[in-house]
Amino acid sequence: MSEETPERDVRIRAAIDEYHQAIAEQDRIREETTRWQQEHPPPQKPKTVTSVAQIDEYERKKEEWSVPYREQLRMRDEAAVRAEKATETLTTLLPRDYGYVYKGHRYLVPSNTGKLGVSKKL
Repeated sequence: MSEETPERDVRIRAAIDEYHQAIAEQDRIREETTRWQQEHPPPQKPKTVTSVAQIDEYERKKEEWSVPYREQLRMRDEAAVRAEKATETLTTLLPRDYGYVYKGHRYLVPSNTGKLGVSKKL
């Protein structure tokens, strides 16, 4: 066995751990965003107003709601980018057409698709 194999295994296993952390973070942020949106629905735009002050009030509430909403979207997008990068790194490191087992999961990148497949706990 060559000296390179253990080093490559260490890199693959680190990439697998990063992949799972990134996916878990993405799921957590997606759940938090969904929960926040359910708890904080956007303000309803009035169809008819009797005063311009009602429009101003709606616009103020809309802006107040938009700030945390945009932050939620930013965090969700960052988590998606991290998960995508972790997937790409892992896909690059794994041997093609051979299942790689680590911590009870099987990881496979078929050469015909090049897409990562993960089997549940074995």
